[in-house]
Amino acid sequence: MSFYGRVFDTTAYPYSAIVSIDVAYPDGSGVTGSGAVVGRNDVLTTAHVVQPDDGSEVHTIEVTPAYDDGQAPFGKYEASHWTWYTIDEDGVGLLDRE
Repeated sequence: MSFYGRVFDTTAYPYSAIVSIDVAYPDGSGVTGSGAVVGRNDVLTTAHVVQPDDGSEVHTIEVTPAYDDGQAPFGKYEASHWTWYTIDEDGVGLLDRE
């Protein structure tokens, strides 16, 4: 239940399907983003969360469902693989899979 934008129980659906995504790079830096659980083992997020602008490698991706102010009621999970699609740069109307 929410009140003025604040979600009081992130373990209740649909809030439990929102995840925090922590991406770590080999050099020790990283970024945090968000996503949504869309399948038993699938999370949807934007490509820029899982693919650095400079094309560098990603070391690990950690997904935390229902994350709230330091609390991880369902634990944290390391992604086993990930993929992304780029914008249609050649103009034929199709996404290019990386």
